[in-house]
Amino acid sequence: MNEGEINKKFTAYIEYRLQEWANWFDKGNFYGIGFSTSTIEYRLMTEGIVSNQPGYKTLHCNDEAEEIENLISEMHKQNFKMSLALRHHYFGYNKSHDRRSALPFSRTQLQTYLGMGRQWLAGRLSAKVKMVDLS
Repeated sequence: MNEGEINKKFTAYIEYRLQEWANWFDKGNFYGIGFSTSTIEYRLMTEGIVSNQPGYKTLHCNDEAEEIENLISEMHKQNFKMSLALRHHYFGYNKSHDRRSALPFSRTQLQTYLGMGRQWLAGRLSAKVKMVDLS
């Protein structure tokens, strides 16, 4: 496998991780703020008898998505425009006009900061990903 193929696969891997991060956090997996994610009627319909017995609830976790969230939070401390561009691109609006209007920079700058953010993440994740994992 030549260097160009490895770069394409690693770029695809970074995009996959960013999409996974966005999908995980976009689903509203905000456990612990005190509110149920579904109504009592829906839970009765899907679960049957619902009890409020004390004890621990199993929380779903996505370690890879949380790793990306931690890295983007770290990125924000170094260059907030890169993290802002990534958050707006992956969590943002469907229309590029709306996305641009909410950002403090132009469309060209948005693309630049997206590329820079992806490269920053690639640099941070490259130490963890073995090149054999990409083949």
